[in-house]
Amino acid sequence: MPFYEYRCRDCIASFELFRSISQRDNVATCPHCSSENSSRMVSIPVMFSQSTDGAIRTVAGGPSGCGSCSATSCGTCSSN
Repeated sequence: MPFYEYRCRDCIASFELFRSISQRDNVATCPHCSSENSSRMVSIPVMFSQSTDGAIRTVAGGPSGCGSCSATSCGTCSSN
């Protein structure tokens, strides 16, 4: 079962729920204010790769390590 990310429309808090795919659009109660006025957010999946020496690295979706990266450029680490 995957994690789904939601945002409360009342208190603007973000939270995750571990749910089955069939439950992803069910009402999600905010753990901060108990409101049921929330919406599911689009999240970037994270993928990992393990090398033959056992090292695990992020392949996609994880933090980049650059302070000012965007979808199209990375200002502080010169990755474009």
